[in-house]
Amino acid sequence: NKVADWLIRTQDPGGGYAYQGQVSPSGQLIPQSGVRIGMGIAGMSSVYVLASLAGMRRLSADEDEGLPPALQRIEEERSAGRLRPAISAAALQGTIQRGNAYIERSFQMPSGMYNYYYIYSVERYFTFRQLVEGKAEERIPWYDLGVDYLLKTQAADGSWNHQCGTVCDTAFGILFLVRSTQQSVERVRDFGAGILVGGRGLPRDTDSAIVKNGQVVALPLRISVEELTAVLESPDTERAAAALEALQAMPRDEARLFVAKNAEALRRLAGGDSREAKLAAIAALGNGDDLTLAPVLIDALADPDPDVALAADRALRRLTRRADEGLAAGFDDTQRQVRIREWKQWYLAIAPDAEFDR
Repeated sequence: NKVADWLIRTQDPGGGYAYQGQVSPSGQLIPQSGVRIGMGIAGMSSVYVLASLAGMRRLSADEDEGLPPALQRIEEERSAGRLRPAISAAALQGTIQRGNAYIERSFQMPSGMYNYYYIYSVERYFTFRQLVEGKAEERIPWYDLGVDYLLKTQAADGSWNHQCGTVCDTAFGILFLVRSTQQSVERVRDFGAGILVGGRGLPRDTDSAIVKNGQVVALPLRISVEELTAVLESPDTERAAAALEALQAMPRDEARLFVAKNAEALRRLAGGDSREAKLAAIAALGNGDDLTLAPVLIDALADPDPDVALAADRALRRLTRRADEGLAAGFDDTQRQVRIREWKQWYLAIAPDAEFDR
């Protein structure tokens, strides 16, 4: 609440932010000194993080209650993980609207200051914005502009360098290209039950976790596909959820071996009737490296359960190392069909004789 209040009161009347924010003593915003696009991007990233914590999101079409489409609200969440905001939703919404308008007026690539730190901040801002608003910002082709800039400025040895030094600037460039913030957000979504201190999924069954050096550490759940099938089809839903999270948290190298050895069993699970089994198998397939299994995931995009379709799209992007936006929560059937068509076109380009079940 204190951070949100500070970000609201230090915003420039034009929507931007300065490096050293001056707090408005009243409810009226005051001009800030040294406003620039990089600070606007950084400030609005923080605003969107707070909006997400507060449960703010764009209303979906079936619950808009006759309100204007641009209206956002604070959800009433009873779970302990949600911030119970003491600030008004209207104040935070006004900050978001002013900040976005400023960015849309002032966006440039690069910024001219700390260019690679800036490009990393751009990816964070647009990822957090999509997380809250439920859709990608299409008016600014920010990712394409960033890729073009990185291609033009990369040194012969693969590095980048501006004002943060070669190592840091190169890291910032790579983090932008691989959509690092988006990947982090999706990992959190996949884990579902909670997050460990180290950033990994907190198992629902805490018997499979220990505390080590002040941090919660998940004990690996070693399980065969046959055992997984039995667990997921049993009435013990807590155990099923733990098995699902164990598959999602499996180390990459181990996951590749797991998928390679159990591809057919996973294929059957992904196309079966059990929702939990589908999600588990799809997550595992995405952590492999066998592109011949992509049609299984493409078929799963047509599943009537939107969570299964979202999981399939995330798994395809992991499998292919693609860093595009992908399907967003609340997608409609047109968006689903477009995505299916895109993935089929991609796969047919590398396997012209491929066939799909759906």
